[in-house]
Amino acid sequence: MKNILITIIAIRLLSSCSGFLDEKPDSSITHPNTYADLQALLDALNSINTSRFPSLLEIGTDNYFVPDDALNSVTDFERDNYLWQKEPLYQNINRNVEWMAPSVPVMYANIVLDEIENMPASGKADDKKVRSELIASARFIRAFSFFNFAQVYAPAYDLDLDNPDLGIVMRLNADFNVPSKRSSVRATYDQIRSDLVLAVRDLPSKPLVTTRPGKAAGFALLARTALIMQDVESALLYADTALFYQSELIDYNHVSATATAPFPRFNAETVYFASSSGASILHPQTARIDSNLYESYAVNDLRKVLFFKLNNDGYYSFKGSYLGESSGSFFTGISTAEIYLIKAECEVRLQQMDEANHTINLFLKNRVNKDSFQPYDLREMTDPIGFVLKERRKELIMRGLRWSDLKRLNVSGTHAISLIRSFNQHVYTLAPNDLRYNFLIPQPIIEFTGIPQNKR
Repeated sequence: MKNILITIIAIRLLSSCSGFLDEKPDSSITHPNTYADLQALLDALNSINTSRFPSLLEIGTDNYFVPDDALNSVTDFERDNYLWQKEPLYQNINRNVEWMAPSVPVMYANIVLDEIENMPASGKADDKKVRSELIASARFIRAFSFFNFAQVYAPAYDLDLDNPDLGIVMRLNADFNVPSKRSSVRATYDQIRSDLVLAVRDLPSKPLVTTRPGKAAGFALLARTALIMQDVESALLYADTALFYQSELIDYNHVSATATAPFPRFNAETVYFASSSGASILHPQTARIDSNLYESYAVNDLRKVLFFKLNNDGYYSFKGSYLGESSGSFFTGISTAEIYLIKAECEVRLQQMDEANHTINLFLKNRVNKDSFQPYDLREMTDPIGFVLKERRKELIMRGLRWSDLKRLNVSGTHAISLIRSFNQHVYTLAPNDLRYNFLIPQPIIEFTGIPQNKR
């Protein structure tokens, strides 16, 4: 209980004195007396899943562009980061949304992990199972937040170095008396992986709802993490295991192309539900899909009509969100489609071409018009990994994954690219492995905690 009171006091101080966090935690946090109380903390949708993850996961990507007149109307923070400025202007709301909001799931998870150690058993027959699942869920939630933090604020994972660059702040308990410090990149990913390896043993095979993690989500996030760590064999094993627990794909042949929001929230491909904070620059009324990206979809590719809407200016906006709405927020959770694409990429990288052919065609036959679908043969391609990466980009648009992909591909160098934007007749460029791929931590956080800033 002491740790919880410290947490509440610290957060209220931050909220009142510095404006870092405007939201106050639910009062039930101060009095968790049962396993049900702890489960309620992890079921707090608005604190764990919804609008919790940084818009910066998408703002800097090449998935979209913003016309000059629209870019003049967005906030300085959004415009600065869209143009990859070295020192973007952070307001209080940006600090809250991009740094403090993703910290809340970590806080809740740590409270559960701290308090469950002293929680008396209820005497019910399933006490052991309930306790184990609570611990596993809390570990997953913490790892999921750490993973997203790392994509925004930490350098890319590189096997060729000892990863001396600074990773993220990883709080592993709820005691705010423990000073904040940044871990190395290697330690960051090791912690994420460790939490998940422990979690998957006890996560339920099928969670009650997709706002709770199950085994499929745990193994899928392990696959994501291993892929970034360039551990391709493990990533493939984890992806296969995730698909054992959940593998359904939506057949896009049966989805309405005229619907404003074609995909319902919590649809059949949702493995774990999470969403980003909103950003006006990403709203379909503002953001226009990159023309080259749009043209990369074949005529018979159903995503071309299900994901995009033609605007009066002749450009397309995105409507294919798995949030079931059109807004400046985006789905940051896990889908079965992503798992299939991880599996296909790993199989190609491991030269398992027969298996890769099966995986990519199984996936694509659910995305292409059934009357014109022709299976692909990766073995006949000069750049099969490039083909799979292209499909990954087309499928996972506006999912908060492109920034992460750009960073990991920059490290390998094979498929690294330079990003280019234009605004008011000026051209802005982001070269592979540029230090600006690691967004600045809000300066008041630096001053409050004393942690080092990202390099420029």
